[in-house]
Amino acid sequence: MKGIVRKITVAAVLLWILPGLSGCGDKDRVDEIKAQGSLVAAVPEEGEQSTWDQAYARELEQQVLEEMASDIGVTLRIERVKEQELVQAVKQGRVHVAVGVPVLPGRQDEGYSLAYGRRASYLAVADGTVLDSWGALADGIVGYSVNTGPVVLRQLNTLSGIELKEVKTGDAVSGLAKGDITAYVCGETEAREFMAAEGIQIQELPGLWPETYTFYTGEPQYRLLGLANQGITDQLTEIG
Repeated sequence: MKGIVRKITVAAVLLWILPGLSGCGDKDRVDEIKAQGSLVAAVPEEGEQSTWDQAYARELEQQVLEEMASDIGVTLRIERVKEQELVQAVKQGRVHVAVGVPVLPGRQDEGYSLAYGRRASYLAVADGTVLDSWGALADGIVGYSVNTGPVVLRQLNTLSGIELKEVKTGDAVSGLAKGDITAYVCGETEAREFMAAEGIQIQELPGLWPETYTFYTGEPQYRLLGLANQGITDQLTEIG
């Protein structure tokens, strides 16, 4: 069910962003890419383990990049970089496009990008714990998975007195049981594992904005983003 929800979310994002791509200027790097003979793309390094959502995104990204390179008539070269360095890789000219760049909805002011999906985050807490708002995490110790995105972490860091602590998934259950951590922020795969553990309950993060995955070009590379949009549309058509 979660996968189906995510595919519907991707399609909705595309419908929203398409009008912004039509009728725009012709400034782009497609001719430059053709001359160089390869499309260079930055993708996030793999974390401790891939959540289901991340695995789905990585597969989609790879397929779309391969289609983009084929449409341009060049080879595809992948550069793996840390997630927090994806934007800089584009700005410094090391790559033509970065994928998996997380942004908050409505705040794509870092540059031009094409949204294609969202990353869900969940909260594992001890049975009986009531967190009716994310402000309830203030003054607590919150553990997080290595897969937790930087946008979610930045939002958590705005809470008064909160202490964030990276915790391995295998240690989270005992940490919650002992009271070493108030809650544990995790992805879908970890959340499903916790659902089978005694004394743990799962809820969605209350009040936190979700992270949005984007294809990022920095400058208004309309033809390049148009190819990305077509590739995503083609892949979703095949899936549907």
